[in-house]
Amino acid sequence: MKKIFYLFLISVFATSCATSKLTTKSTNAKLHEIEASYNGMVSKPLMVDVDVENSRKEVTYNGQLNLPLKDLKSNAKQLFLETHSCEYVVDPIYSITVVKENNKNKEITIKVTGFAAKYTNIYQVDSLPKSIGQFYALQKPVDRVSYINEITEINPKIGAELSYGSFGHFGLQIDYPFAKNFLRGYAAFESYSSLAENVSFDYDIEFNSVTNQVTAAMPSKMSTASIGLMKEFSVINRVKLRGQAGLNFSLYSDIDNMIIESTSRLGIRLGAAIDVKIYKGISAIFKGYSNLDFVNIHSKNKDFADYNVTAFKADLPSFYLSGGLRFLF
Repeated sequence: MKKIFYLFLISVFATSCATSKLTTKSTNAKLHEIEASYNGMVSKPLMVDVDVENSRKEVTYNGQLNLPLKDLKSNAKQLFLETHSCEYVVDPIYSITVVKENNKNKEITIKVTGFAAKYTNIYQVDSLPKSIGQFYALQKPVDRVSYINEITEINPKIGAELSYGSFGHFGLQIDYPFAKNFLRGYAAFESYSSLAENVSFDYDIEFNSVTNQVTAAMPSKMSTASIGLMKEFSVINRVKLRGQAGLNFSLYSDIDNMIIESTSRLGIRLGAAIDVKIYKGISAIFKGYSNLDFVNIHSKNKDFADYNVTAFKADLPSFYLSGGLRFLF
């Protein structure tokens, strides 16, 4: 237990030192919008004529999922101004499409339609008092808006898990994400300390054309290594489900038989897990897996090299459960 406690302290310290990066890009600009009820704008002490096109224009903006809707609309409007080289949008209409998958936003598209308005003439008015009177007669304040263009957050990528579970096993798993589809590659290692009463092997051993059966040969040590792919699914806030599949290698040693020293088994691993976020970069995990091993390799005592294993049967647990902590670096 002391070893596990020290590993826990080291992992927490390493997680607290893990770096993440957040980049925010924002814009501060005039409110580029004229309502249909207004027909002009006066800028003291200049008069500005605005030419409004008589046909609607449109743009489609694919928004970033982690931006607020207000900022998404502002970015869509800015795209309209840049696309149609205008200063204002008259009578804008926003059509917002949200695509969800597993109750989570996957895509946001905003279509903006409106009349493009451009400056055509800027000139001085007859007198300064007249310009001031015209300006206040409009009763339209000059607003400015601030909105976020982009938020880019680089989160820790490497995952490390420490777990303890059935049959006294202690496990370590390292995983790293691929670029698409939330797939992560993983490598897992486990050692088991209390298998002897739960595992038994039956061997048929042949020597000089005579076959003898050795039953209930029990290994006292077992270790496994697995590599493969896993995929996470967000269920609710702070909770994820995970499925995984890969290749598995199991090694059984200290077998209660003078002829067989160890048995190795190769197959596949299938598993699932629940991930509950506790704090930034730290989660509690509860997982289960099954090792479906079907290729057997036996290591014999060198003094019995002439003995052959002709048949083999294993009585093994079908499922393993464990719990522990996950850290992101």
